[in-house]
Amino acid sequence: MTPPPATPAAPSPAPSAANPGVRGWLALWFGLQAPVTPAAYRNTGFALMLLKYLLDASIIYAASGRLWQPWDYLSPLMATRKALPEPVAVVLVLLTLPFLWVGVSMTARRARNAGVSTGLGVALFFVPFINYLWMVWLCVLPQREGSPWARPDQQHALSPAWRSVLLGVALSTVVGVSMVVVSVTVLESYGAGLFVGSPFLTGALCGYLFNKDVQRGLRETLGVTTVSVLVTAGAIVLFALEGVVCLAMAAPVAMVMAGLGGVLGRALAAHGPPQALVWLLMGLGLPWLTGMERLAQAPVDRAVVTVVDINAPPEVVWPFVVGHSDLPPPTEWFFRLGIAYPVGSATFGAGLGATRYCTFSTGALVESITAWEPGRRLAFVALSQPAPMRELTPYDIQPPHLDGYVRSMAGEFVLEPLEGDRTRLTGTTWYRSSLYPETYWALWSDALVRAVHQRVFNHIARLAQGPAATH
Repeated sequence: MTPPPATPAAPSPAPSAANPGVRGWLALWFGLQAPVTPAAYRNTGFALMLLKYLLDASIIYAASGRLWQPWDYLSPLMATRKALPEPVAVVLVLLTLPFLWVGVSMTARRARNAGVSTGLGVALFFVPFINYLWMVWLCVLPQREGSPWARPDQQHALSPAWRSVLLGVALSTVVGVSMVVVSVTVLESYGAGLFVGSPFLTGALCGYLFNKDVQRGLRETLGVTTVSVLVTAGAIVLFALEGVVCLAMAAPVAMVMAGLGGVLGRALAAHGPPQALVWLLMGLGLPWLTGMERLAQAPVDRAVVTVVDINAPPEVVWPFVVGHSDLPPPTEWFFRLGIAYPVGSATFGAGLGATRYCTFSTGALVESITAWEPGRRLAFVALSQPAPMRELTPYDIQPPHLDGYVRSMAGEFVLEPLEGDRTRLTGTTWYRSSLYPETYWALWSDALVRAVHQRVFNHIARLAQGPAATH
């Protein structure tokens, strides 16, 4: 995405290389105008990395008595949250945000100083582990000779349009990440405030900042809000708050809401700067909405039904319903991305009260038999269940939504005899969801439960119709 040109702003003094002073350092770290040479990028990077490590290590040691080793920095900040009180983990994330801005803004200007695409420079900054290699490379990559971006007296290392993009995306990312921390870690709520309100607010903020100096086109504004969603998602992965698959599921809603917010922000910019009270009320209203949601919302019970006809009589199908051998590896792309899939089942005992173990790729779903009618019906209630997925992420994380936000409640198999020694097998799963907006997330959860049904039913059909079955 290339922002359209805008009217240049008046130059401001750049910090002197010999004696930058406090203002000069602040302009270098937090501004978008001062050029970033290899030496400035290298010295700032290592100095702030050491400062950040000392701050984090001191907080972690004071809270838990744990000595955080320097190599722990290869893992994201939130990887330490399991051993820390939640307020401390939240403080660590919020403390990271100004360092994140320094990293993004200086990486963008360092890439431009070296003649590299600014967009590529920012994008690689958010790729876990690759970002370390990228920053090391920028430390040694020489500045582009003959380019105005390499001159020490160059005042505007980024165009006004790019400065608007980075400022809007950066602030919206700060708001988005903070909202994830507050909603998920503090309030333990996966609701409309997080998935609808948060992207709308960040889109509005991004759209306003992108258009506040120069009114730009709607297409460019929507492009910037889309980038803000992607960068926020990258930051969330980088902080190990969530995995890629869950973010991809949330992306359609987030993109639409951020786009609508961007349209509002653009309109606000066209009518002059809104009062600070407007943004304050919007910003404070979002956590309040999420907190009220957490108190008011009730879990929603849903049922998914799947039917398959099998070319075998009920008495042949029944034993494979009670328990079946290991299933072949999945071919479905979503199972390969980490969604839990069944690998086999076994029932210990017979009749009411028997225990059924349905083994998934993430662990065992333990069930107690509540109806046992050989050749006709098998029903059960869930006693415990494994995680619904393994997050696709470079880190070992366990987001809260993997623990009880989608919970299996009960299940049932009904066998109906058909003409020609055939069986109609109907399976029902009742589950409870605490993800909102419920209508949207039900599209995903229903489809995945149905895919689990289909995988099991296809396997039962193969076994019942195969040569090993006794007809």
